[in-house]
Amino acid sequence: MLALIYDVHGNLPALEAVLSDAAGAGATHHLLGGDYGMLGSQPTETIARLHALPADTIWLRGNTERWVRHPESEDIPFPAIADACRHVADALGHSEVAELAALPQMLSDVPVAGAAGVIFCHASPGSDMIGFFPQAADTDGTAATSDREANTIVCGHTHMQFRREIGVIEVVNPGSVGLPLDGDTRAAYALLAPDGSFELRRVEYDVEAAVAAYGTLETEWAEIAKRRLRTGAP
Repeated sequence: MLALIYDVHGNLPALEAVLSDAAGAGATHHLLGGDYGMLGSQPTETIARLHALPADTIWLRGNTERWVRHPESEDIPFPAIADACRHVADALGHSEVAELAALPQMLSDVPVAGAAGVIFCHASPGSDMIGFFPQAADTDGTAATSDREANTIVCGHTHMQFRREIGVIEVVNPGSVGLPLDGDTRAAYALLAPDGSFELRRVEYDVEAAVAAYGTLETEWAEIAKRRLRTGAP
């Protein structure tokens, strides 16, 4: 059983709840879909916890790992996010930042039972920014499926948990562990069984503990994150 853990965003209480739930459900392998520390109160502790997973854990890069490595990137949407990138970079240190930024943002042929014919990516196969939504949208990654030889695309980035068919390809978004944006504040993840079936799961955790972990940090990006934690909305 493969646990699909996406968009943790430095939320250690949510991560611990998901890892406990996944272990109880029989997960023996983990695939990490990127966006590990950004906007969270505990980026170093969160990434250390992920490094403590078994050695065969599969890691992908998200857009925020790229941003933390290059906080001057033109696709960072506004200055508060660039400030958050610098905060994470300072917390992690150059070596960790460079290592995370060098991860692949897409993988196929993952050597886990049930993963045949599945592409795993952060946002969409060709981009770490153009993601998928529960329904077709102007910024949807639908075009990225047209030239892919796959039965299924597993993606994150939009922080919305769903399953959707685009032509002959199924798109599965496990949702966000640390910052759900689909109106449900519970941590989201998914399981991939050896028979190729998916189970979308939600886990209760102490949201206020995650908010309190920001302590006296008073920045625009921290206030954005705390609002999102409490509302489950952008």
